[in-house]
Amino acid sequence: MLGRLAIMIATIWGCTKFFPGILVSGGFLSYLWIVVLFSIINAILEIPHTLLSVPLGFLPPLLSISSLAVLGGAINGGLLLLISHFSSSLSINGFGWAFLAGLVISVVRFFISPSAM
Repeated sequence: MLGRLAIMIATIWGCTKFFPGILVSGGFLSYLWIVVLFSIINAILEIPHTLLSVPLGFLPPLLSISSLAVLGGAINGGLLLLISHFSSSLSINGFGWAFLAGLVISVVRFFISPSAM
């Protein structure tokens, strides 16, 4: 669990370095706070998030995978925007930057999830 937390902190840090529209004011504790908020909100919304992420069986596999990536990016981007309203340490300049960070978070969360291991 601590390893996943550290990876998510590193992911948020990387998003702030590569995407100029995402800013975190403060140090390590700010990143920790953002990841904890993200985890809590994600845990609360896990069931609707899972239902929205169900692969569409009538689509070809490649299209289904790409639609899941876009949907995951949109959901995680929306969560980041929500967190930026609750936390004064996170600032996001528009949904485009949140969506890009959401895509990165979706990919990282896929690879660190227990089912991927």
